Amino acid sequence: MRTFTDEEIILFIYQEAEPGLKRAIELALVNDIDLQSRVNLLRNTADQIKHLKPQSPSKSVVQKILEYSRKKPKS
Repeated sequence: MRTFTDEEIILFIYQEAEPGLKRAIELALVNDIDLQSRVNLLRNTADQIKHLKPQSPSKSVVQKILEYSRKKPKS
């Protein structure tokens, strides 16, 4: 039985997997309880991420980035 990476499962969850990978995961899900658990875990995580409120960086962080970007590169 094939082992799928988290990256492949995430592609599957977000419907971005190639047709062959999608079909392989769909077939494996029929009998592979461990894969079912991993897919459910990653689906739940993806759902939780959707509900997170984006946060802006603090003004001090933005200032440090701007200061760093103004530095001349060493030759």
